[in-house]
Amino acid sequence: MLDRRLSLLIPVLVGCNAADAQPRPRTPGSFDAGLSRSNVVSIVPGQAVRPMTGRDCVANRGCTTPQFLPFCQSNTAALTVAEAWDQRLTLRGRAVTVRGQLRAAGGCTEMACSDMNECCNHCQGHIDLVGTGEVRGARVSLGLGLDADALYTCRGDDSGFCCGLEVPPGEVRVTGTLQPIENSGGRFRLANPQPCRPR
Repeated sequence: MLDRRLSLLIPVLVGCNAADAQPRPRTPGSFDAGLSRSNVVSIVPGQAVRPMTGRDCVANRGCTTPQFLPFCQSNTAALTVAEAWDQRLTLRGRAVTVRGQLRAAGGCTEMACSDMNECCNHCQGHIDLVGTGEVRGARVSLGLGLDADALYTCRGDDSGFCCGLEVPPGEVRVTGTLQPIENSGGRFRLANPQPCRPR
């Protein structure tokens, strides 16, 4: 009698386990364990990330963990961004180390968002190395990597960016080859960049 009861019970238990093992669709806007709001980068440099209405807003949903900056192996002399800019014609094509701050900046589509979904615009940007000073009244910056380099690319919406590389608030150093960016109106970049944070 006991064997018969077990034979009737086992298929039911197996059926429950099989159902539980099936992947469950994620509700749009629900929290994903692989995402963190602390990884969101502000669309406006220098301003804090502001949550917006809309469950799928980047600021509410979070971003996957970006690649972290390693510590610099040595604190060798580094040019400021302004110094690298002033010497760009002499240093063109040469490997240089430049110190400054990382900044994510870009542009967004310009759709009129509703109050129920304030982050309906798609935004895309790039991480630059910016100086703390100014050159002739303008803050200068150097691009990092190539345009299609995912590590230095940021995507998001009106509420914030998700970037491939972390954007810490302090000073960093980047070693790379200084070269002009074609069709950019005179901008320069550090190609094959190797960013690190000072110890």
